[in-house]
Amino acid sequence: ELRQVDVVALSPEAHLMRVLHTGIDRASGGVYERPFLSLMVVDGDGKLARAEWFDDDREAEALARFEALARHDPEAPTELFANAASRLLDRAAHQLWAARDWDGILAMISPAIRMDDRRRIVRLEIGYEEFLAQFRMVFDQPR
Repeated sequence: ELRQVDVVALSPEAHLMRVLHTGIDRASGGVYERPFLSLMVVDGDGKLARAEWFDDDREAEALARFEALARHDPEAPTELFANAASRLLDRAAHQLWAARDWDGILAMISPAIRMDDRRRIVRLEIGYEEFLAQFRMVFDQPR
């Protein structure tokens, strides 16, 4: 299970969130918790353009990446947590994912997406096709 714990930084097109991944370890049967930071950036068309993950103890690096990638629009709405990235996440998580609408999910992802997982244990940077393959594997899992 993924749970957003805290909003670290927010702009009209991006958010940096503290996330907690919890589950049951298949080998031991014990419960685990894995905190990390998630940076999501939406392009001008409202599609996911960038996804980066960082170990929880690398907040300074994650904030630097947020500053480098997020556009800061002084005319942006001031509604709490309302930005393109949060609207995209809400649509994906609550509407399309729940409806098992893969075509809708695909329509939300920019062909130019770059996913960069900077957690020490992963260290992976991939593009559109690889992202879709990994994302589809997660999408196809029951609950």
